[in-house]
Amino acid sequence: MYEVVIRRAEPADVFVVYNMLCSLSQKEHDKLRFEKCYERNVSDERIIYMIAEVNGEPSGFISCHSQQLLHHSGTAYEIQEMYIDEAYRGNGVGKKMVAAVHSQIEPTEYDVFEVTSSNWREEAHAFYMNNGFVQTHMKFTRKGNR
Repeated sequence: MYEVVIRRAEPADVFVVYNMLCSLSQKEHDKLRFEKCYERNVSDERIIYMIAEVNGEPSGFISCHSQQLLHHSGTAYEIQEMYIDEAYRGNGVGKKMVAAVHSQIEPTEYDVFEVTSSNWREEAHAFYMNNGFVQTHMKFTRKGNR
């Protein structure tokens, strides 16, 4: 049996989150750029960063950003990243993380709670659909200049 605790991420969690997101992205991110971005975002009230600890060990991360969007005429919350250590996938940790974020946004007025997931992440798509999300859009991206 796992003891799962979901807590707000702190500045000191930067390299735990870094390692998780490198695993999620399947690439090594520039550590200095990552650290600067994390430090800026972790204290931004529009951004929710949460860590899942399983039996006291950091085992998951979720981020959710709030935006004021004209096409909603209001607030949209979007999960930007979500990572669960492979050892704990399928054991309810992800569901608890999404519920924890939802409990943070539920008292606010918002128009939509959404998530974007890469085309190849079919297991993630099934997870989100099993947790109340519905596919309503297609997202197109264009690489930046760096």
